[in-house]
Amino acid sequence: MLLHLFFCSSLRSGHLKTSANIILLIALLYVPFRTQLHAQATAILTGRVVSAENQLPVEGVRIILQSARDRKPLQTQTDSDGVFRFKAIPAGEVSLTLKGKGLVSKRLTVSLTPNQLLSLPVTISRIMGPSEKIKVVDSSARLNPRQSKVKMILTRQDLDEMPTTLTGTLQSLIENTIPSAIVSHDTIIHLRGQETPMLIVINGVSFLDNPDQHFSQTLSPRVFQSVNFLSSGFSAEYGNRFGGILDINTRSGYELDGHGSLSTGIGTQLNHNASFEYGDRVGKLGYYFFLSAFESGRFMNPPTKREIHDLGRVGQSVFQLDYQTNKDLIRLFISTGGSNFELPNTAEEAAKGRDSSRRIRSETAIFTWQHTFAPKLLVSSSLYQRIISDRFLPTSDLETPFSEGARSTLTLGVKNDLGWIRGDHHFKTGLDVKFFRLREAFLFDSRSEEHGEEHGEEHEKALLNGLPQAAFTDPGEHQHKLGHPVPSNFLTFSGRDLGGQISLYVQDQFQLAPNLMINAGVRWDQFHLVSSESQVSPRLNLSYALPPHRTLLHFSYDRLFIPPPIEFIMLSGYLGFKATEKLHEEGDLNILSGNTRSTSRHFFEAGWTRLLKKRLTLTINAYHHRSKNPVENAEFSNSKLFLPANFAEARASGVEWGLSFNNSDPKGISTQLHYAAAKVHFFGPISGGALVGEHFEDGERVTPAFDQRHTASGSVLYKTPWRHFRTGVFFRYGSGTPLHEHFEFNGIEMERIRWLDQNFTADVFAGLTLWKNDPQRLGLEFNISNLGNNIYPISKESKETPIQFSPRRTFLAKLTWDF
Repeated sequence: MLLHLFFCSSLRSGHLKTSANIILLIALLYVPFRTQLHAQATAILTGRVVSAENQLPVEGVRIILQSARDRKPLQTQTDSDGVFRFKAIPAGEVSLTLKGKGLVSKRLTVSLTPNQLLSLPVTISRIMGPSEKIKVVDSSARLNPRQSKVKMILTRQDLDEMPTTLTGTLQSLIENTIPSAIVSHDTIIHLRGQETPMLIVINGVSFLDNPDQHFSQTLSPRVFQSVNFLSSGFSAEYGNRFGGILDINTRSGYELDGHGSLSTGIGTQLNHNASFEYGDRVGKLGYYFFLSAFESGRFMNPPTKREIHDLGRVGQSVFQLDYQTNKDLIRLFISTGGSNFELPNTAEEAAKGRDSSRRIRSETAIFTWQHTFAPKLLVSSSLYQRIISDRFLPTSDLETPFSEGARSTLTLGVKNDLGWIRGDHHFKTGLDVKFFRLREAFLFDSRSEEHGEEHGEEHEKALLNGLPQAAFTDPGEHQHKLGHPVPSNFLTFSGRDLGGQISLYVQDQFQLAPNLMINAGVRWDQFHLVSSESQVSPRLNLSYALPPHRTLLHFSYDRLFIPPPIEFIMLSGYLGFKATEKLHEEGDLNILSGNTRSTSRHFFEAGWTRLLKKRLTLTINAYHHRSKNPVENAEFSNSKLFLPANFAEARASGVEWGLSFNNSDPKGISTQLHYAAAKVHFFGPISGGALVGEHFEDGERVTPAFDQRHTASGSVLYKTPWRHFRTGVFFRYGSGTPLHEHFEFNGIEMERIRWLDQNFTADVFAGLTLWKNDPQRLGLEFNISNLGNNIYPISKESKETPIQFSPRRTFLAKLTWDF
């Protein structure tokens, strides 16, 4: 009831809540729900040790767990049933060493994902003769079928070894570490032929907001304790976005234990940054906070080879509290941030004085509580809130197109999960309820020659004086301010909507045969915002390990329900209805558009993984997906405002292979090499929303602007204990994106596709410790991005937008003091 009252009052007030109000809300909600709400934030590992000779439980076996995060290993012993337990383990790779009197010591390596409850069956052998020496059986060089869906886990140690140019923003991390990632127009990232953004899961909670910097303030990778990336094999617990999933576990004061860092960087093209973090614990309470700021003279992909009017500044703060007991883990996560950035110009626009810009503010709060009822039973819940405000500031010149917009989104939610292990079955079920409030407004004047002749300079002055203050009014008020009728090429829109989403899932992971693992589940989603839709989505993932567990085969089928992007969804629907009305007037009665719709997708993938050597792994994956009502984010004119619109259908197919050599030793080389080939087609007509100025016939095939057929990425890293020196190179290759050219032949306007030039770029870095006096350390890092200064055209989003170019060579030096 309290949640409902707060939600309603927030809708009426219409202004942003401060962090203090968020904390008060969470504290109030804690009282009535505290007996039943809990939240899962880290992994829990249990196991049962049996004798290899007779399969009976073995008591008193000492288990030593070592993770990359903790300096000191954790230890426990098996009980009379041979069972051992570890709670609140950081996600990532951990090693288990089993020792016991008269037993052959055994070592295992396990990769844990955030929010995972894992039970391991372990067999151990006895020493056969008194003269035989104790030996260690290393089982780490084996593939675990339970981990088949995990594509990549980055721990804090992995992130610390990466250069600043990769970990500075979420986009740069994805671009350089995830296979098949394509950076298209306006820094938007696409994966596996999908326009929908990646799903960001923070401590078990996800939001519908687009994580690209055009739409919201993304979380800095500096606050990640670990991140797990999935591109397929989506279990039923995941919903909403499937361009890829980043499951993030944030840093804790428990992990820093009275330490922190201060860093500052300076570079060319105004690439300057600074950050500060500190964490500690007081008894059972841990606290952590993080502050960062950076600016760049090349914030967006510019329409020229050299940046014009492209400065951006970003600030972010993170605060987290953790309270941990034997059975409970309580966490409060709060993040605030904002960005001010200019919209880049062409030389012609700059000469006319175009100075449009954007301001984005965001605020996120997540309250979690994890409780262990029994060694194999977890109940978890989350209360969460996110507020985003986005403001388009118009140009002050009197010639270039005038656009002003604003939107604000409020998300409130409650999420409950229950996980338990029974025998070899890992069950999980959950319920997630979200409430939305949206407000949108947009003003646009193309300022065409016809418009100027009709109203002249007086109209332009009235437009500038009257419109910027009228962000949430109706067209009649604008008409009154202008003193004359609104011209036909002048668009004004404002709207509000309330909505919500309910999601329910159940899943089970179990071993059907000795080497065959199955993860099966079903999910139901009911989404209501602007329009109402629902879907039941079955999921099935199979993995089979070929003896001796060095080869793994896997297959997955996922039916996916993807709600439309919520950014300017009402404006897109409004324009969709207008476009439908116009086409009906022209006699084309088969065109049905209107509101943007949810996407329904059938996703298939098959893969093969081979452990060639102890640390050398080869992976090959092939996928195909077919979608109904797929979404494309289309720019409205040249305003940098993106509207979601549906095509009738989409098909995408691809194959990926990767070769990785992971070296965990203090000295040595690690390498990664990935290649992907893909083909994507959309099919008309437009089935929801509006692509302004575009019209597609029924069944017409369209090649999207992000359809880059061949991509490759890789890295070579070297490290040594001497002054903690590390160096490396990251490289990327792209075959080029399609360019839709319009031309006239025999008086008929025609279109053809030309592919932009292929491209290759490389970034290099080097870092070392200048001074060390434990626990203090002063480190220096030097980065060169785009070493060859290869400035190439990235893509062209539509015929109304210019071609965008890649960044030129930049230099960055960073100094970090760890204390």
